[in-house]
Amino acid sequence: MSGTHRLKQLQFCQVTSTKARAASQFNLEDKVAKVASWLLLVNNLDDDGNLINTSPPSRTQLLNMEHRQCAHIETANRFSFSQMWTHDEVHHYLQNEVFPLAFEYVNSTEKGKGIGIPSCPWVLISKERLRYEVINIDNPTGSDLARFQGRPKCPVKDANVIIGKEPLSRIIY
Repeated sequence: MSGTHRLKQLQFCQVTSTKARAASQFNLEDKVAKVASWLLLVNNLDDDGNLINTSPPSRTQLLNMEHRQCAHIETANRFSFSQMWTHDEVHHYLQNEVFPLAFEYVNSTEKGKGIGIPSCPWVLISKERLRYEVINIDNPTGSDLARFQGRPKCPVKDANVIIGKEPLSRIIY
């Protein structure tokens, strides 16, 4: 095989692999979701896992939640998630990236309280007609977050990810 023919083969392989890489990146980007706000509702679930208060928080409550780092509204554009993520990946992302201080604090208060850690220590919540509802999914994945972020095909400005922590003893911030 001549040197020029080999060079042409290598160039063809590089172009083909670059196109394949670009196509796979395009497919991955299709599955990345952004939302306008991330909310963590702490102590809003009763012992049965139902919401104590189904009304969305007021602007003042949202501001207080942001100060406690239980909400990201102004900074929500820093966070995005993949619809392809497993439950473990979603949990890790929420605990270590989106709500690290809130999860750390809540997890530290759970220890020694006699409360068993459930398989999923948080629940997915959906906003339906100005009311919050707990979504009964045992281990929410990235596709579940995407499905319940708002109405179908809603713009990013109307999309929210809302989660609630499992019942805890009363926490005072």
